Amino acid sequence: LQAILNRLEVRYRMLADNDPRLAVEWEDRCYLRNRFVRVESGDGVVEGVCRGIDKEGALLIDTHSGLHRLVNGVVLGIE
Repeated sequence: LQAILNRLEVRYRMLADNDPRLAVEWEDRCYLRNRFVRVESGDGVVEGVCRGIDKEGALLIDTHSGLHRLVNGVVLGIE
């Protein structure tokens, strides 16, 4: 438990300091990258291929109408 808390503290400090390495680590761990996803957000359901996460933490979804940047929502499906 102590090791987990120590790692959380390091990440929290990175977040508080706007450390750009945190965004890189987050993007590297994006499970949805290059997968077809359906995401329900405040604007309805967005379907397309996830292209990753931007520097501000938004999920990037490539759809037939262009690239959508989602800052909140629920992933309904993954293919």
